[in-house]
Amino acid sequence: MSDCSLIKKSALSRTDGACHICGGRLSEDINKFAIHDISNLDNPVLIETSNNLPVHFLCKEVRGTYSPIEWTRILKYGIVVRKEKKIKKTCFLDVKIPQYPNLPRIGNEKKTKRISFDTNTRRNVYEKINGHCHLCGIPLDAIQKMQIDHVRALRSGGSNQLSNLLPICKICNRSKWSYSPNTIYSVFYYGAAAFQLALKDNVFAINLNRLVEENEERNKSRRNTKK
Repeated sequence: MSDCSLIKKSALSRTDGACHICGGRLSEDINKFAIHDISNLDNPVLIETSNNLPVHFLCKEVRGTYSPIEWTRILKYGIVVRKEKKIKKTCFLDVKIPQYPNLPRIGNEKKTKRISFDTNTRRNVYEKINGHCHLCGIPLDAIQKMQIDHVRALRSGGSNQLSNLLPICKICNRSKWSYSPNTIYSVFYYGAAAFQLALKDNVFAINLNRLVEENEERNKSRRNTKK
């Protein structure tokens, strides 16, 4: 087995066979998925590192080499654009999302119950990719402060096993929520398109940032109501 095969097989085991971005099933054929070194996205050289994570080709293309700050902004933009039909109609008529493969659920169809993780489990999750958020790549300050992401959402048949868990920052975790793989991809795709448009159109950027703030206020209000 070649070095490339070993690297990809090793990465695949860290996410229980799923794309670390969207949570969709990946083929065991190493030619049908890519690899991310989440702490060094600018490096095109494939070398063995514990930060390697498997990713669908479409997800890797959308993720690009955006910095953590840029990527969290893209997540926020994507959620707003997906909700606001008016924005999609007026600004994204020429944006056609590439056909995403129909990714079946993995595991039990019955939703797994959410549990609290002990310190040992949290440490193991943290060390899987050296304490980086697996979506934006930002270094996480402490094991106790990080959040834990189910690569495959519990409602989609994901488990609470270590192989389905990765460290994630608060912003990315709240943005990813428990969407299906196809929905997550559409959020990222719209977000990246909106981010690029905002760089060129200051008025659009101001309006979009206002919608992001309003959405965050609504979410904050809902979380406070549940307490």
